[in-house]
Amino acid sequence: MYVVMNGRRVEELREEKGLSKQELAAAAGVSPSTLRSAVREKPVQVKTAKKVGGALEVDPRSIAQAHYEPDEAAFVNANVRGWLASMGEL
Repeated sequence: MYVVMNGRRVEELREEKGLSKQELAAAAGVSPSTLRSAVREKPVQVKTAKKVGGALEVDPRSIAQAHYEPDEAAFVNANVRGWLASMGEL
């Protein structure tokens, strides 16, 4: 299962803790690029949200916006690509 995290909230909590992005990634046990994806509100695995929440000492549900199964993600991505193509954006 995947989750989209609230990037703004993650950044607020990170700053409150006085952590750099690299320090938060290390504390969470995730790569800096994975943390960057989470903050940019890209889908990440639930285990990533749990790790980041743990490092920030918050319930991961408090920094999550939405969750979905991988098949749903593919469906959404296909629909977005189709919509962009119809708008001449792709």
